[in-house]
Amino acid sequence: MPSPNKPDAEVLERLAALEEMAKTTFETEDDVRVWLERPHPLLDGESPLEAAKTTTGAQHVKQIPLALKYGGAV
Repeated sequence: MPSPNKPDAEVLERLAALEEMAKTTFETEDDVRVWLERPHPLLDGESPLEAAKTTTGAQHVKQIPLALKYGGAV
């Protein structure tokens, strides 16, 4: 069983994929970092990093940069 203080491999993989997606959406590393760490109203006030720790949360998080990049709805 994974330690409650250490994310398991699946969570780390999701977070890495999310960071790569954000890098293709935002202009600078600072923009990526701020977006990943700042609470977001579409995520019930959680940051994208916090929300992406669950599979369902990760799906919601992925919709935001895709909508920003391609002009879709979230």
